[in-house]
Amino acid sequence: MSSNFTDTPIQVRWSDIDALNHVNNAFYLSYFELGRLHFLTEKVNAEFFKEFSMVVARIEVDYLVPITMGDRITCRTWINHAGNTSLIFGNLLFRDDKEIISKGSVIAVFLDRNGQKSTVPKEIRNMVIRDSEALP
Repeated sequence: MSSNFTDTPIQVRWSDIDALNHVNNAFYLSYFELGRLHFLTEKVNAEFFKEFSMVVARIEVDYLVPITMGDRITCRTWINHAGNTSLIFGNLLFRDDKEIISKGSVIAVFLDRNGQKSTVPKEIRNMVIRDSEALP
């Protein structure tokens, strides 16, 4: 199993629950964001972000199974593609029993400290893994 992913425990909060008694679709994006932040803080030197930043350009979400209060959720995050100036992060939300409940893909564009597009550094490119390597 690859070590180029991170698992982030997600606590489902009352404020995440909608009138149908499951997590509102919008909160999945927050869960993916928590996963990206955890991935970047675990895998990339903090000094790196003095030179670069990233902005989200696109997000795709497949909602497979509803999340309800009391579910113990994990967000797995990895990089599944590196372009010249962008990365594609993969995300899976799954329950403790490894049931995949959501799949996500986030395109993030690299910016230099002047806010201009910047080339993805080699050390980040070296973190790319296949989606199949990230399955629970």
